[in-house]
Amino acid sequence: MDFGRSFTFMTEDPQWINKLLIAGVMLLAGVLLSFIIVGIVPLLIFAGYMVELLQNTASGNPQPLPEWNDFGTKLMKGLHVAAIGIVYALPLILFACCQFVLGIAIGGAKGGTNAQPNETLATLSTLVGLCFGCFAAVYGIVLAVVTPAAITQYAVTAQLPAAFRFSEVIAYIRNNASNYIVAILLGIVAGFVAQFGIIACVIGLFVTAPWAQFVQYHLYGEVYRHSVGAAPPATSAYPPPAPAM
Repeated sequence: MDFGRSFTFMTEDPQWINKLLIAGVMLLAGVLLSFIIVGIVPLLIFAGYMVELLQNTASGNPQPLPEWNDFGTKLMKGLHVAAIGIVYALPLILFACCQFVLGIAIGGAKGGTNAQPNETLATLSTLVGLCFGCFAAVYGIVLAVVTPAAITQYAVTAQLPAAFRFSEVIAYIRNNASNYIVAILLGIVAGFVAQFGIIACVIGLFVTAPWAQFVQYHLYGEVYRHSVGAAPPATSAYPPPAPAM
């Protein structure tokens, strides 16, 4: 498997500069509009674009960078990616909610006159905080390993339930462990390299940040293609409506 090509494959596309810049605009718009609900839309479209890149790579497309069109379909795919992330992060979310409720309880108890219960709750809160920190660290690693496989299963099947067939997701990781782990590590390297561009703000947002995402999702697609075989050509899960009679 040629891991190095994932860092340069985009330059083989005659329109790669335009596609990269549009991806940068999507990320920039998402960051600038993050304070309002609609701000998430460009990020979801970008996530949908990444799904299509993964699928094109997995199916062996020699120029896997998708076109920037059909934004409605990309938005829906991005929503699916968000749903996958939320479901897999549920244990962390639930644990954080418990810690938040406990914090509110401690705040309410401080208004009482009995100091002992307050000290007990404060000790309990500290213990819960430590447990949450340890759990978050361990589960964060689990998420980093499992979530790409879940997204891959969704991308190559165009079926959201495929991402939640946990036994199949784990089996995919186990059966392709060496290439899969290398791909994840190289994706982390690409993200680290992108940080140098982010220091330059505009350069990072328009070039290195989307480039790092391109590298990561191309790696995921290459792992699938080399370990499982070429996926079916990408098709839209949301076909256009039939013409009116």
